[in-house]
Amino acid sequence: MITWFARNPIAANLLMVLVLYGGFSTYPQLDREFFPQRGLDLIRVSMAYPGAGPEEIELQIINRIEEAISEVDGIDEVRSTAREGSALVSIDVASEWESISVLNDVKSAIDGITQFPALAEPAEVSEVIWKDRVISIALFGDLPEVELKELG
Repeated sequence: MITWFARNPIAANLLMVLVLYGGFSTYPQLDREFFPQRGLDLIRVSMAYPGAGPEEIELQIINRIEEAISEVDGIDEVRSTAREGSALVSIDVASEWESISVLNDVKSAIDGITQFPALAEPAEVSEVIWKDRVISIALFGDLPEVELKELG
């Protein structure tokens, strides 16, 4: 194919013009942001149950949470982790759904669970928000640390 383009420079130039035209024609449609926002669309449910083992947490907490949220619309995937003394359920929100509405539905579903163990702490339901550092500054010099912090 390369030798054919080498023997036919008009075809090679035509292909280059088509690629450049395609690039220039789609440029105005590109999303551009100075500080792009990363959307995770992730909801985290955590619950502590001091003194319980992972098997007991799975049976007493995780299974009940998963049953309660199985009826919630807008959930793409559910991942659960049972550890010594705590449960963590991560919920991926489907891309066509608003995460805040799914978050409210998940909170309502979990608040409706009445069979949690008596020693378990209340469930914490939160939306995971990505926070990314924008800039880092390093200062050095022959000044005390307090003055460097003021200068920064």
